Parts: sequence; structure tokens; C-alpha cells
Amino acid sequence: DRRLGTRISFSMRRVRSSGKEAVFACWFLLSAAILTLHLVEQNAKFNRYMRTTLGWMDSSDAPEPNELVGVPSGGCRHASDDVCCLLPKYPTASSLWTRSLPDIVRASAASSSSGRLTEKMLRELLYGIVSPARLRKALRSQPTNDLTLGHIAAIVRDRIRSPDSSPPLKIAVLGGSVTIGRGCGKGMADYECAWPNRFQVLINSLVGKNIIKVENMGNGGTSTDQGALLIKYWMYPKELAEYGPDVIINAFSTNDSLPPGWWLKGDEKPDAINGVRDVSWDKNQAFIRAALQSRYCSVPPLVIHLDEYLGHQQDAVLGELQYNDVISRLSRWYGTMFVSYADAVRDLVYADTSETKFSAPWPVLKDKKLGVDVHFGAVGHQVVAWTLAFATFELVSNYCNDRDREWARAATQNFEPTTSDKTNDNYLSGLELITALPPPLTRDLMLHSVSVQWKESIKADNEKKSQYCANGKSEGNPCTLAFIIGPSGISSHQQFTSDVSPHISENDGWGWDDDIKGYGWTSKLGWVAKKAGAKFVITFKKLHRPVRMFTLISMKSYGEKWKGSSARFTAAVSDQSVGNRTVHTTMTVAGIHDSATSISYTNIMELEEGGAGIGDNLKLEIELVGGTTFKIQGMMFCSF
Repeated sequence: DRRLGTRISFSMRRVRSSGKEAVFACWFLLSAAILTLHLVEQNAKFNRYMRTTLGWMDSSDAPEPNELVGVPSGGCRHASDDVCCLLPKYPTASSLWTRSLPDIVRASAASSSSGRLTEKMLRELLYGIVSPARLRKALRSQPTNDLTLGHIAAIVRDRIRSPDSSPPLKIAVLGGSVTIGRGCGKGMADYECAWPNRFQVLINSLVGKNIIKVENMGNGGTSTDQGALLIKYWMYPKELAEYGPDVIINAFSTNDSLPPGWWLKGDEKPDAINGVRDVSWDKNQAFIRAALQSRYCSVPPLVIHLDEYLGHQQDAVLGELQYNDVISRLSRWYGTMFVSYADAVRDLVYADTSETKFSAPWPVLKDKKLGVDVHFGAVGHQVVAWTLAFATFELVSNYCNDRDREWARAATQNFEPTTSDKTNDNYLSGLELITALPPPLTRDLMLHSVSVQWKESIKADNEKKSQYCANGKSEGNPCTLAFIIGPSGISSHQQFTSDVSPHISENDGWGWDDDIKGYGWTSKLGWVAKKAGAKFVITFKKLHRPVRMFTLISMKSYGEKWKGSSARFTAAVSDQSVGNRTVHTTMTVAGIHDSATSISYTNIMELEEGGAGIGDNLKLEIELVGGTTFKIQGMMFCSF
């Protein structure tokens, strides 16, 4: 710079006057040159680090207008190319995100007509608060199933190449009232304003094609319990009914974080911190296992938990964090994906609990405690969509970097055995890739026996696949009929008449029960026996799918009305291939229990001798054999 130039010039004048000073001047010039070269080298290293690791851009990196997340045109030239050819070499989530910021702002501003956010507001959020470093905090766990990731990459590739003949990536989002947009825009639900729609619009806008289709299956007041049943028994909307979703997103974090027994007082009130942890653990582990096995004979879906919950349902901060801790542990055990909007902005919310952009308004009550509300506004929904989109960028960039051709060639070359290697035993002998689910992670799983239990899980998985996946690959809905009565399923008599009544061949004394107006959802809608000895029959002729298992969801209650309540379920399978031989299976279920509560229970009856095959006839007779009432809330006739 000018000061350095002046210093050098001054030194050169002094050279003429003294040999000693000349030596000093030469030493100074040499030191300055070495220092300059060192600084240039360090600056280049810093720039490379900022580009490749943190996604930093200088002016030479500026993307062209409408450039697809920084993708140069003409990157896909071969029929064998996968989706990775659409990306720059060695992409990172930060670099893709930073290159796309102008398009992210435009797409986000246009994603919803209600709860609308202006481009100015969005730029302030993206450039001032919601940085890549903050978004990176949201990705808590990445998926590890290469088969699933490859399957998704192939769907996206085919959709981009041939959008008219290839379906989009199908994503099912399950959650409660937050997921359907309550508090985001207008009314009790605003699907357009809610984050699932904002995520869909953002991804499709960035790619320039409708590569994903998001089905928002959220339903207010429901939790992971209901979601697991919907997944396990294939109770999808018609758009997903044939093959199911490619991606399943569990967004029940808010309702799963509600402390059990929250309505109780004093000594009756259970410990909220441990209560949330235990309930969240059990129901979410069941959900993950059901989701990963929902396409049992083909590639499992990608399972994602999205934590959109920031309170306020209990005052203990540790209690508010229990759900997040549980999912973090379970997602690593099962190799699923976990994205937490809450972790991305939690410090902003907890540092100022009066803020209302990222969390719900919590008014201060008379006793100086915060009020209970969980429904945040449009800003929160948009940032949820951004966290999920950034996590998607991370997933894609990691997938493509892992499959880089140079890396693949290097791995192949290094795996070729040398002359000395050929004389030795295989170092990896005895090891194999694990594709079966691990044993359930419970307090009873001990280190001294975990290997035995893991091998038993693998054996059971192989036996189940050999039984249920005969004749090659079995795809699609495993159930002939499956329904739940309640807010997340059949919620009206009219709907029951349309979906279930066509299968009822006889009915004497059973009917629809609806106490919602008087008692709310806790009264539990149902198909109810209204007199002693009531009986009805469900009939399936010439089955198009095998039925090996019948699952019943019924209510148990208490009091004089339910005294002695009991129903018998008798399945009769007529095997058409063996002279119309009939095989019977029976179970009896009580409708009363000792607790002063009304609780739903699940009972499973495996049909004798392998159940009903394709072409067989199946008849299920339900008879009230004790008491004067019994309430059915769901039935599933499935192959597994």
C-alpha cells in the first residue's frame, strides 16, 4: 500500500549513503516480499474454505438470473446421469442456498395470498437473522438408508427429465393444528399459509418444475398415536392410496409435547418432564417402525421428524426440550432424518419470550405466568419451510458428494487387492450390511444380549419378507378395508355410510354414536351396540388382496352403562381352492375396565392357517355377548 511504498522508497534513498544501511534495506525488502506472498496464500486458502465449507460468495461467484440453485446449464448429458448432474461439482448446502437467495425471496413472497410476507420483510429475515449458520442448526440427524436415498434421487431425476410421464416425489405431512396453519392466516386452518405449502412452492420454484407434491394430512388435536395408525394401515388420501408416499414427515411435535395429565391438579398431577419424555419415546418409536415397514416388500420411505414446537405447554424448560431430545436419540438409532425449526430459532425466542414472530403470543396472566398458546404466525411458518428446504439442500449435496465419480473410481481402485492382500484372509469377513430394523430401543435392551436380539430381528424380518413378499415384489396398500372413527378419520355418519356400510351385509342393533356437541372429542365417536345381543356382519367376496390379520380399535369405559360389556369377533375364511373349506378364528374383547376413564385400546387377531388369500371369501361376525353396549372406533383387514 502507500505506506509500504513510502517506506521502501525511503529505504532505497538510505542505501546510497551507507553500506550498513544497504544491508538492512535488502533484509527489509526480502522480509516484506515473503510476508506478502504468505498473506496472498492465506487469503486464497481462506476464500476456498469460505466457498466450499460455508457457502460464501465473492463477486465472481454471482449466479446468473434464473440459474437453478447455481447449476450451470447443460450439466446432464448422459442417459445414465442421476440428479447430481444438475448440481455444481462438490456442492454444499450453504453454497446452493447462498446462490439462490434472490429466488428464495421471490418464491417465498409468492407462496401464500393469506399471511402474506413482502419481499422486503423476507430479505431482512434471510440476510439479517436466518443465516445459513442458523439454518444448519436445525438439521439434527441425517438418514442413512442408501436404498431410500437412491430411490428418491431416481424419482426426482425422472420427473425432471420426463415430467409428463413421471410422477412427482410424493410427500405426506402428518401433524396437528399448527401443521394445517391455525394462527398463520385465516380461520382454524389455512393450508395455503401453512409451512407444508410454502415448502412445496419454494422447492418447485427453485427447480423450475413441479418435482414434489405435498399432501397435508394434518388434523387438529391429533398426535403421533393417530399418525402411526394412519401409516401402518395405509389410510391415505386417494392421491397416495395406491403406492403410498415416498417421504413421510411427522410434525406432531406440539401435541406430543403436551404433558400427560395436564388437566390434573396437586398431587394427582404427574411429573411433566419425565411424562413427556416417556410418552414421546413410546409413540414415536412405534411410528418410526410402522413407517419404515409400511412398504415392506419394496424400498422404505424416507422418514422425517420435523420439530415445529416452541411452547408454551409447561413452564419447565427441560420439559419443553424432552420431545426434541427423544427424537434426536431415536432418529440416530433408526437412521431417520430429524429437522428442528425450534433449534434454529430457540435462542431468539427464549431470549425474549414476548416476541411473536417465531413463536405464539404468550400473554402474561394475572399470576405473572405465561399463557398457553402454540400457534405461531406466517413468519414462523415461512422459517419452518426454509429450515426444511435447507436440510433438503444438505441431504442432496451430501448424497451427490458421496457418489462423486472421482471418489467412486478412487474407492474401486483402492479396493483392488494387492499381491500381498490375496494371500490373506478377508479383513471384513463376518461383517454384513444391516437392512432389517434394529430391535426396539427400550430399558430392557441390554448390552450383553443386544447382538442376540439384533440377529433375532434380522431373522424375523427375513421370515416375514419370505411370507409376505412371495412372487417377487409386493407393492401398494396392504389393507382391504381400514378405517378409524374420529377427527383424523371418519368423523360423520354420512362418511361412515359411504366408506364402511357397503361392506355390512347384516345389521341388528348397531348404529352411529355422536356425542361431540356435548362432550367434545374425548367422548369418542363410534359404531355402537345399542341393545343386548346386537350383531352385524362384514363380508368380502373374492378378495383382491390377502387378509391375514384383523385389528380392532375399541373403547373401554366404566359405570353402570358398561357393566359386563363384551363382544365376540368371529372370522370365517372360505378357501375357494380347497372345496370351499371354511376356517374360523375367534376373539372376545371386553368393553369395560376398572379405571374411571374412557380409553381406546387395540386388539389384533391373526387369522388361522395363514388367513384369506386372493380370491377367497371372508366374513366377520361381531356379536355383543355381554352387557348392553360396546363401542368400535376402528377396524383394519390387512395382509400384515
